[in-house]
Amino acid sequence: MGIKMLKNILSMKKKLACIVLVFTLMVGGMPANASKIETTEDKIAEITQKILHDENGEMFNDYSVEDVQFVMDHDAEAADKILKYLDEIAIPVYAPEDQPLVSSESKTADEPEHFSVKKDLTDGTVETIYEDFDSSSQELQTEYEPGEYESSIMPPMYMRASSWNEYDPQNYASTRSIYKLFIVRKGTTYYGSAFQIAANYLGTAGHCVYLRGEGGTAIGWAESILCVPAWRTSDPYQPYGNASALSFQAGGNWVNNGNNTYDNGDDWGVIKLNKNMNIGYMGKRNVNDESKLKNKTVRAAGYPGSGNPMKVASCTVQSIGTRKVEVDFKFIGGMSGGPITDTDNYIIGIVRGSSGSNGVFIKFDNWIYNKMCSYS
Repeated sequence: MGIKMLKNILSMKKKLACIVLVFTLMVGGMPANASKIETTEDKIAEITQKILHDENGEMFNDYSVEDVQFVMDHDAEAADKILKYLDEIAIPVYAPEDQPLVSSESKTADEPEHFSVKKDLTDGTVETIYEDFDSSSQELQTEYEPGEYESSIMPPMYMRASSWNEYDPQNYASTRSIYKLFIVRKGTTYYGSAFQIAANYLGTAGHCVYLRGEGGTAIGWAESILCVPAWRTSDPYQPYGNASALSFQAGGNWVNNGNNTYDNGDDWGVIKLNKNMNIGYMGKRNVNDESKLKNKTVRAAGYPGSGNPMKVASCTVQSIGTRKVEVDFKFIGGMSGGPITDTDNYIIGIVRGSSGSNGVFIKFDNWIYNKMCSYS
């Protein structure tokens, strides 16, 4: 076959292929793989606009918290807009009002058994976990974990007024690992507080992860939580980025029935994060012995109110129950889940709520202290 004839045949095959392709496009449209591929910029713009035009937090019905975090991790300007918006629409997670503490002499029954309930967000499973943490082999977790942002700068916490707003929590080793939580449940966004206990674990109040309403009515497990350390009310809003929750644990008596019998106070929680947050965290101290708390000065920290900075308050212990402790500062909604620290900046408890004009926190007794230490 001659070279000229071979070229003619190849030319005819190319023309035939073009005719077939044109016919296919006319009949069936563009092939699926030829459609426009959504770019990162398109995805960011779409999710951001959906969120900013939402009125009550229901964007999480259309977009997962991972989608929201994707935007926040890839576009700083969009991240600021989203965080400001969430802060505007969120409401404080409900903190149960406590009755006055019952003196130890008045107790006539055994305390409820201590255990936890865990909810895994990746597969939806819920399990009950029994652990023997009642005995304690140590009273102080002495090592402060510095992380990547170590700083020896410590604010003069006890040289200030009884309470103040901390506008730059990222500057201090004792405040940078305190988180603002954006908690989503059935289209409503709540806010609360938490504190770092390990590179990818936070301590918080049980009612921040398993929500209850007035009268103890169960609302249920949070569906997602966005966790922002050292949240600020101005740029940079998230100095160390953010993380989302993978799983929760909470006091078993709190989850099962909101049990607070004999001041037991099982209202504690733990959040597992989807990544390590290497910003450091404070050590912990066991205060099971009442002598370590009686008439002592302690510090509470957390995030109250929309658009407000971190609130820090020095307060004095007024009365002590089995786990609940009253102080002379009434905690503000949203501070729930924040840390209670002693004058050495060791975490000794968890902000819970109020009782009359006093604040109430859950102290680190043997069981809770050992539980919190087990993650680090």
